[in-house]
Amino acid sequence: MSVSSYQEFLPHPNLYPYIEAYWLFSVPESVSVLNYNVFPDCCADIIINLRHKAGQSLASLVGTMTTFLPTSVSGGDCLLGIRFKPAGISLLCGIPLQGTSDMVMDEVPRFFKTFLLQQEQALHSADWQKSLDNFFLLNVPTNTAPILNIVSSIARKKGLLRVQDLVNTTAINERTLERLFHQHIGVSPRTFCKLARFHAAFTALSHRPVSQSLLDFAWDYGYYDNAHLTNDFKKYTGQVPSLFLPSMSDSSKA
Repeated sequence: MSVSSYQEFLPHPNLYPYIEAYWLFSVPESVSVLNYNVFPDCCADIIINLRHKAGQSLASLVGTMTTFLPTSVSGGDCLLGIRFKPAGISLLCGIPLQGTSDMVMDEVPRFFKTFLLQQEQALHSADWQKSLDNFFLLNVPTNTAPILNIVSSIARKKGLLRVQDLVNTTAINERTLERLFHQHIGVSPRTFCKLARFHAAFTALSHRPVSQSLLDFAWDYGYYDNAHLTNDFKKYTGQVPSLFLPSMSDSSKA
C-alpha cells in the first residue's frame, strides 16, 4: 500500500540562524484526502505545491501558529516547505509578519513568486535544495538583528522568561519589544514565550524517562501541575499529553 512520505533537509550553514529546515511531503495518488493537525512550533513556513493543479495556489505563507491547525492535502500533492526560524522570514525575505498569526495566505511576495516561476524546473530536479540555498544566501543580512539574540535567549530558557526579564536583559523598552515581535514573528513577546515553553515541553515529552513522573516533568517546564500542562497541550494540540508519551516498548529500547 502506498504511504505518504515526509523528509527534512538542512539548509546551507550560513542560513542556520534563519531557516530551521527544508521539507518535502508527498501524498500518493491512491489517497483521496489526507487530514491531519499541524502543531505550533514558533516557526513560519512558505509551502510550495510542486504539483499544483489549475485553480490551486503555487505557494502559501503560513504565519506563526498559536494553536493547532487542521490541514488537508489531496492525493498526488507534493509539497516543498521552507520552515523559517522565528524572525527568519522577515529578515531573509523582508516579509513583515504582523497580523499573520494563525493564518494561511495563498499568496507570497511578488519577488519570491517570480523566483519560483523562474526556477520551477530546478525545483523539480535534484538541484532544488541548491536553488533555494542560492536564493536565500543572497538575502542574508550583514549584521545580526537584535531579535535573533532575543529569541535565542528565550529558546535557551525554554520560554521561562517574563517580558520584564527581556526588558532588563536587552535594555529595550516593552513597547519596542512588542513592536519587534509583532513585526518579525507576528505575536507578542508574552505569547512567544508561552509558545516556546510549550514547544520545548512537546519536543521533550516523547523522550521523557519512565522513571520521571509527569508532575516532575511539568515542573521542569514551568507548569504548576499536571492540569496546567494538560490545559496547554489541549490548547496547542487539541490532545492530552499522555498521547505523546513514549510507549513501554519505546522506552525499553532507550
